[in-house]
Parts: sequence; C-alpha cells; structure tokens
Amino acid sequence: MTNQGGGEADLDQPSARNWPVQPASLFFLVLGLALTGVLTAWSQLSYLHSEQRLTKLDLRLAGSSISKSSDDVELRLSEALTAVASSNRPSYAMEVLRQSLGRSGPFIGAEIFRDSRGRLSRELALGATPLYGESAARTLSLEAVGSKTLLVRRPISGRVQRFAYAFALRGPDGLYVAYAEQALPLGRHVPVAKGTPTSGLYYAIYYGEDQDPRDLVVTDAPSLPLGGTTAATTIAYGSARLRLVASPISSLAGAFSEYVPWGILGAGIVLSLAGLLLVEWLVRRRVVAESLARENRRLYEAQRGVAETLQRSLLPAVLPSPPGMAVAARYLPGTAGIELGGDWYDLVEVDPRQLFFTVGDVSGRGLDAAVMMTTLRTAIWAYATDGDEPAEVLEKLGRLVQVETDGRFATVLCGVLDIETGDGIVASAGHPPPLVLGAAGCSVLEIRQGPPIGIGDRYEATLFSLRPGETLLGYTDGLIERRDEPVTEGIRRLVEVADAGLAPDQLVEEVVRQLVPSAPVDDIAILALRRNARIESERPAQVGRPAGGEGGI
Repeated sequence: MTNQGGGEADLDQPSARNWPVQPASLFFLVLGLALTGVLTAWSQLSYLHSEQRLTKLDLRLAGSSISKSSDDVELRLSEALTAVASSNRPSYAMEVLRQSLGRSGPFIGAEIFRDSRGRLSRELALGATPLYGESAARTLSLEAVGSKTLLVRRPISGRVQRFAYAFALRGPDGLYVAYAEQALPLGRHVPVAKGTPTSGLYYAIYYGEDQDPRDLVVTDAPSLPLGGTTAATTIAYGSARLRLVASPISSLAGAFSEYVPWGILGAGIVLSLAGLLLVEWLVRRRVVAESLARENRRLYEAQRGVAETLQRSLLPAVLPSPPGMAVAARYLPGTAGIELGGDWYDLVEVDPRQLFFTVGDVSGRGLDAAVMMTTLRTAIWAYATDGDEPAEVLEKLGRLVQVETDGRFATVLCGVLDIETGDGIVASAGHPPPLVLGAAGCSVLEIRQGPPIGIGDRYEATLFSLRPGETLLGYTDGLIERRDEPVTEGIRRLVEVADAGLAPDQLVEEVVRQLVPSAPVDDIAILALRRNARIESERPAQVGRPAGGEGGI
C-alpha cells in the first residue's frame, strides 16, 4: 500500500535497505533457521501423534457409549414383553411402553406380537405408524423369533429415516415379539451436548461398515468427509454394525501443545533477526494500535449516541398534560453496550376526564427488544383509545406475545385515572408496584400481580384513589434492582428517598439523583402523575358534558 503523505501505511513495514548483511550474519541466520526447522518439525510430529492417540481414546469411549445404548433399547423391549408374557394382559405392557415413547423414551411407535405357530397376531400398538409398513414390521418381527439378540434395521423413506428394533421373548404361555421404531434426525445433523463422550469431536455415524454418504445416520460436522486428524471404528449395535468416524473439534492435547511448534518457529525466527528490527517493529505497531484504539473509541461513542437518539425517538416526544394534572417522565439509557433497550412509558388521554398511563420493560436488549417495545406501546395506545380497561389491555397483550415464539417477555403496568374524581384502576403483568405519595407520606400501592406478558394472559385489576395533591410514581426495575440484593430492598430504598412535597418533575430528578449511578447498567423509565389540589377551577368548560356530571371510570 502506498501513502502519498508518507504517513501510517509505512509503519507496518520498517525499511532495512541500508543494513549491511555480512557472511557471518548469514551463517548464523541459516544455522538458526535450520535448528528452528528441526525443532519445529519434531514438536509438530509429537503433537500429531498425541492428537491421534487421544482421538482414538475418545472414539473408543464414544463407541462404547453408543453400543451400550442398544442394551437400553433391548431392556425396554424386554420389560414390555415380560409384562405382557407374565400377566397375559396387554394393558400392563402398554403402561411400560408408554414410558419409552415420546420425550420420556427413544421410541415414537411400538407394537407387540404373539407368535402362534409361525404366525404373528398383534397384541397392542402404540405411537406412530411404522415407517417399514405392517408387512415389513411383521417380517422383521418373525426374524427376531429365531434370533437371540436385538434385531436392528434402518428404514428410509425420502428424507425420513428411523431405526427399527425387534426382540423376542418366550413367556409361560408362548413366544412374544416387540417391535419399535426410533426417529432419527431429518437433516442428519445433530450437535452434541456438552459433557458427552463425543462433545470434543466432530463425528459421523454410518449404518454398516462402510462410509458411504447414503448410509449416513447422523453427524455434527459442518461438512463431510472429515478432515485433519481422524479415527474410525466399527461398533456392534444389536444385530447391526455402525461405522463411527471422528476428528477433534479443537486440540485434545491442549492449546499449549497445539501452538508449541509455532512458538518454536516464531521464537527461532525472532532470535535469528536483529534486535533493532524487532524493537522498531514493536514501537511502530504500538503507534498503529493506539491510533486504532482512539478510532474505535470515537466510533463507539458515535454509535452509542445514535442508539440513544433512536431509543428516545421511540418514546413519546411530548406527554399530554390535561388540566388538573401535573406530569413528568424520564428515560435513562443503560451504559452496557450500544444496543437499544426495551423500557418505555406512555400517557394517553382517553377522553377529557380519563387518563390512561403505562410503564413497561421488555426483557433483554437489542433491536428485537426495541421492536417489541414499539409494538406493545402502539397496541396499548390502540386498546386504551378503544376504551379497554387495564386488565383487558394486558390480556390482549398476553395473546399478542408468546415467549416461546418471540423469545422475549415484558413486564407492564397499566392504569386509568379519572382526573375529576381521582378514582383509578391499575393492573400489573409482573411489573414492580407503583408508589403513592401524599400528605401521609410515601407508600407502595398493593396490587394483584399477574404473569409477565408472553407468559400468561389472565390479569386482575386493583382499584385505587388518588386524592388532590397526591402523586402516583411508576418506574421500571432498572431503578430499584441491584445485584446480590432482593427487589424489596430496592423498593424500600425508593420509598425512603421519594419526597411527597416535590412537584413531579422535581420528584423525578431527586429520585434519579439519589438512586441512579452515574453509569447505570440497565435502562430506566420513570413516570410521575400528580393530581392537583384544585381541579374544577383549572378545567375549561367541556362540550357535550353537563357540569357536575357523574364521575368514575
């Protein structure tokens, strides 16, 4: 790369044009490189030998585990046959087989036959229809009559594959045969759980003793055939044979052993070069690194500013301030990363005398959390303007969001307040309870807690009354939650610092000043509603509503 200004592009390549190279220097350089090459090759061969030995050891352990799993299948079928043969009552065997179907066991379908002079009569059938078909299942079951081991086959239909098992057992009143099928992965690709014998390996299991791609049963490798250090073995699986091939995902001998050859090579080259070149290169690299660090810091600050601006744009720009009410709100972004948050507040004038308020928090951070927050806030606004009460709004939100599909849940506090009478209704979906501040001090509003949005959809409302001069304070958990302390302690701390004598905007500022650290980890949303002492004198005449009309919600 060229740099017309003679700047940073040259820092990565220090020049050595004027450095004379003497024959003695060349001799020592060649000798050092030769010794480095010999030591590197010896270390690499030793590492590869260790990798091969450890791979074979892990492969034997994995093969033994897979082989023993056929014993578990045989034991399950044997228990079912023993139950029906000893009691001659298929219902007993049905109960035993149910424990092996679905999530609790390996089978997706099972059948039990009774052998009567070479003809099989079905005693019971559970689960899915055999992929083999009834005739093939009977044929395999007849083969099991003359076998002393578990018969295993691999039926295939399109992309669907299964293991079919058949096992015979003689009882007091005849010979019984159990037939079962186990579902295998459709894509033939299953990641290995941690802690299993193959958790450190890429593996592939083939049906039979060859490695034909058509016989592939299951693998966790991104591509086949496996490369690098590999080992293979053939294992007995009932009457079948399985070919297990594996290669290590990462170094089995350890990262140190893996990089020792490269360390020797690098050290030999470095020691063979002039010290001045190394020092100069390190100094120049440090200059470049510091420049990159400054640039990264600048980009981070810029990206965080964009994220914060976008986050605030998703919240209401101006809150309604109807006559008789004083309103204040505050949003504080968390400093953990530059992702968007899911905290929000909102205030909706349902009509001239009713005010619908909400405070919520979507779990997690990022664009998905912000999108869900916007969706919930918009839905609440729509339901509120339609006249739905808080519990009804939460129930509709609960049907709108499901944690199983959306991957997130939300805590929401909804309420509606009659500005003239002060009567209100509030409902909570797992959200921290609001505070009521008045002449008597500060207290926690006792409300009926429902499940978070996305986990349930049944909610109960709580009635409350806000007297003139009293303030309702809603907030998200970022204001009160601290690590290694219960939520109740955070609520107690909030009750202590909340000053009922302050106006809503002053109250919010004081709470933030005393409870929020300079760099909060989580997002925080706060909403304060104060019912003024004189409401009727502040409210203008209302069209279509007679003076002194009935209050209430």
